[in-house]
Amino acid sequence: MEISSTKYIQPRPLSNFNRISFLISINGELPSKIPKNLIPLEAHKLPSRMVTLLQIHSPVVHTITHEADINRINFLPGDGLITTIPDLALVVRVADCAPVLIFEPSGKVIALLHAGWRGIMRGILETAVEKLVLMGYAPKNLVSYIGPAIGEENYEVGDEFLNWFPRSAKVINGKVHFDIKGEIKLRLQKLGIKIAGTFPYSTYSTPWLSSYRRDGKSCGRTICIAWIKQDTQK
Repeated sequence: MEISSTKYIQPRPLSNFNRISFLISINGELPSKIPKNLIPLEAHKLPSRMVTLLQIHSPVVHTITHEADINRINFLPGDGLITTIPDLALVVRVADCAPVLIFEPSGKVIALLHAGWRGIMRGILETAVEKLVLMGYAPKNLVSYIGPAIGEENYEVGDEFLNWFPRSAKVINGKVHFDIKGEIKLRLQKLGIKIAGTFPYSTYSTPWLSSYRRDGKSCGRTICIAWIKQDTQK
């Protein structure tokens, strides 16, 4: 699999974790002023091996701990990937749903999730953390970052969301809106996962990010890539 884009944003909060890489692709040119907690990168050398999934808005999370797992899992249906293998890039594609990175700071394990409202409701965050716990990683020792997603102000939904997500759906100007990043934060906190940061822009109102709500079926996808650096496991 090849990723053609050479322009990325790197969340500055994650630069404190020098054993983890997390890049977000951009469309076109960045504005002259961007938040100080984002680092623009014109080009970046990516790992030669990548794994992605056929995303289906599910709670399905695949674990890659052996070399033989890579080809077996690549392009399977699912919405989450976990690996302990250095220099193996995990890839998710988003266009209003949130990419969620969970990692152990010393670089022993990473998880990258595609979290839309369906996947969140079906338990993808809980499934991923349960798998990490079974692998021996305590939630208190894990850190997360919530990537670009649609903002609450742009995300009008049906009345049923008030029942499905009572903490994160609310009525604004007579319409129900859903705070997807807020719901993810609440669930991560309940699971005992530290949150290093959240991407500051809404995909809908940011032209250099992909948004299904804004552009419809013709929209592209923002590519999010995470990996463990090779020199971390010695």
